[in-house]
Amino acid sequence: MTCPNDMPNDMVDRPHHPLVSVVMSVFDGEAYLQVAIDSVVQQTFSDFELIIVDDGSEDHSAPILAAAAARDPRIVVLTNPTNRGLTPSLNRGFGAARGSLIARQDADDLSAPERLSRQVAFLDTHPGVGLIGTAYHEIDAKDRRIATRYPPATDTGIRAQMLFHNGLCHTSVMVRRAAMDREPQGYDESLSYSQDVDLWARMLRHTKSANLQTPLVSLRKHPQNISARHAQQQQRIATGVAARQIRNLAPELALSEPEVQALRDWYGGISPQTPASQLHLCHHYFDLLDALARQPDADAEVLAHCRRFHIQALLGRVTVKQLAELITSHVVWRMFYTDPLATFQIGGARLIRRARTALSGRESVR
Repeated sequence: MTCPNDMPNDMVDRPHHPLVSVVMSVFDGEAYLQVAIDSVVQQTFSDFELIIVDDGSEDHSAPILAAAAARDPRIVVLTNPTNRGLTPSLNRGFGAARGSLIARQDADDLSAPERLSRQVAFLDTHPGVGLIGTAYHEIDAKDRRIATRYPPATDTGIRAQMLFHNGLCHTSVMVRRAAMDREPQGYDESLSYSQDVDLWARMLRHTKSANLQTPLVSLRKHPQNISARHAQQQQRIATGVAARQIRNLAPELALSEPEVQALRDWYGGISPQTPASQLHLCHHYFDLLDALARQPDADAEVLAHCRRFHIQALLGRVTVKQLAELITSHVVWRMFYTDPLATFQIGGARLIRRARTALSGRESVR
């Protein structure tokens, strides 16, 4: 991506092209902006520039950015006269980036000091990988750790998860410019949310991905997050992106968006409230993993783990009525054919627990 009109005048006088460009966008983010900038400036890897797009902020973000840029010449500030939104702002930042590697970080998140060095080292030794993320901590508004998440480590695992949910934490990602340039559109500006999932899915058509299993970023959860303020719209767009990926991988399934939404809802486990009559759709988890297995360089061991994950998710909390439907619609038989030991262990243990609960009179069999 090249956007020469977005290049600040002072960049003409900066002949050195850094190896890494870190791209950040901020809109009225004064509360966490300084600590986010500091977490990049304090990296152990120093050959980078930090490009920050001020997306028409009306709070004190602009003075914070001006002071930071005055202290550190590696910081480049671009300003949108009016608020354009995250997606076009990121495209502007990516277009001005000069590094052969481009990293993302949000203006309310944090990078561990060794983040860039660890990602650069991995890409140096894995030339086929063009897209790399990391495990991450979730923190609250006061920097308290809420949880630690470990996305799939391997390309096959990421592709499997990307059919339903994001397999890469956006604020942790580093990409090769060469891989990014094969998608000249960059982020799809028709998407207000889930623009990263869409871009990664397109990039995975011609490059590979990975996730470092060390948490190297902290993702901040607070009421002003996009995911908190626009959760319903974000999920709707994410479902549309997932449906497109599924159509590209297995067009013969002809899944509708409501069906894809159901599979996304059940990804981590079927709720006892899920209508048993819909559970025949669970065949499609295994259809899609079979389609992935036919792709070049698919890792059979990772896909076996993914099948086991779905067996656990589908049988882990089912009611007796739901289990009966899974048997009637032959989903259980497909699980058994796929992984008989896991199906027997998980399904059998579930039936025993349900039977004991019902016999004890503590809960009726549903």
